[in-house]
Amino acid sequence: MDMNVPSSKLLLTPQSSQEHMTRDSWFGKSDQVVTGPFDYLFSSPGKNIRSLLMDAFNEWLQVPELQLIKEVVNILHTASLLIDDIEDNSVLRRGLPVAHQIFGTAQTINSANHAYFIAIEKLQELQIPPAYTILIEEMIHLHHGK
Repeated sequence: MDMNVPSSKLLLTPQSSQEHMTRDSWFGKSDQVVTGPFDYLFSSPGKNIRSLLMDAFNEWLQVPELQLIKEVVNILHTASLLIDDIEDNSVLRRGLPVAHQIFGTAQTINSANHAYFIAIEKLQELQIPPAYTILIEEMIHLHHGK
């Protein structure tokens, strides 16, 4: 099994056939060393429950920026799983070896932290200042929970 999955193969579930989102649009192609652990975990199949829940709630809310919000949530979720696996000394995630066993703990932590900042940068596209406050508060809650 090839553990070095090219980031251009990674896609979020699009809302329409025109909304294919690759990881290359989040991170530059030259950042593979930093993004390797993130790319690896992001490419492994998950349940996609967060995206499905956001779609369900959006049937009522009709949020025009839903795709961007889903991207930010997926980035944050994947990054938090990288850290969680290190903290729990996990061996498997989604039936595959955890990222830190393949890339090392230091590179995996760096990749997760990098992804947190990419998510913040993506959030700027909303141009809604309270979104930063909400993100910061929730990230603090997330890290208190561990």
